[in-house]
Amino acid sequence: MYTDIAGEVLAQKFMAFVSTLRYSSMFVFKIYQLKSKVYVL
Repeated sequence: MYTDIAGEVLAQKFMAFVSTLRYSSMFVFKIYQLKSKVYVL
């Protein structure tokens, strides 16, 4: 029982970490696109 709870908490933290990583990478990619557009102009 205890190990199941710990595993679930770990899974939730991992999912939150993955979603944060995905969001931050999308944010960095958008900034990169904006910079490349500025360079083109």
